[in-house]
Amino acid sequence: MIHDVIVVGGGPGGSTAAWRLATAGARPLVLDAAVFPRVKICAGWVTPVALADVEIDPEKYPHTIQPFTACRLAFEGARHETRWTRPASYGILRREFDHHLLERAAAAGADVRQGTRVTGIRVTEAAVRVATERGELEASLVIGAGGHRCPVAGALGQISTREEVVVAQESETQLAPEHAAELTPFTDAPELYVEPDLRGYGWYFPKGDWVNIGIGVTGGNDGSLPRRRDALLSALRASGRLPTQLPIAPFKGHAYVVRRQAPRTLVGPRFCLVGDAAGLARDLSGEGIGPAIRSGR
Repeated sequence: MIHDVIVVGGGPGGSTAAWRLATAGARPLVLDAAVFPRVKICAGWVTPVALADVEIDPEKYPHTIQPFTACRLAFEGARHETRWTRPASYGILRREFDHHLLERAAAAGADVRQGTRVTGIRVTEAAVRVATERGELEASLVIGAGGHRCPVAGALGQISTREEVVVAQESETQLAPEHAAELTPFTDAPELYVEPDLRGYGWYFPKGDWVNIGIGVTGGNDGSLPRRRDALLSALRASGRLPTQLPIAPFKGHAYVVRRQAPRTLVGPRFCLVGDAAGLARDLSGEGIGPAIRSGR
């Protein structure tokens, strides 16, 4: 099969780009090193705008989704709550959400190849050649949607050393019925805990019978992330938001770039970047799903 576009990365940005291309009559190929549904630790915070961009009705979405009409913010012992008359955000599980979007792209006509790792990118005058562990592929254009370490961004994006990288660790735990009932007073709204030095924030994010907790900080290579994580856990357990007898899933780490400095080339001869590959996470909240979807469109 001859492809018009190769999309490297099957997350929200890549699958949205492939879905839109396929519905417009193009022949996109999606490559992802993972096999979906894959584990993707993420707070899973999506806005009504992001759902509208990807044309998902939250009332009809067939997987885990929790609407929120409130948000709580804590800083140096003070707490503030904001409420709205309608849902201002939703909690989803990334393993379900990403798989749903990728399956939709395939149903629209995208050629989706999972478990295919990209090992090299080469641009010629006539085409772009993408090397994989299973051979070389060719198309007129390549879209880099492979996250913070996207091979397209690494090969073609002219990444600057001035990038502001946020390093994060997250744990996502499914709650047994007795724990879910115990946490009912705390699960009606996501909570953000601003770090005292304003370099990052922690979060407590319920979604159905799951809870996601994590911490993110700029310049996390200073070794402070474990200390910040342990302080957040202690505060959550002291407040009853994490019962002492509740075992939580192991923390997993990831990184993303905030778009404060636009430090990389986002488009060039025969390529463009979307989502985290383009460094589009919002600088104040770290939210990346909405920008990924919008840029994918």
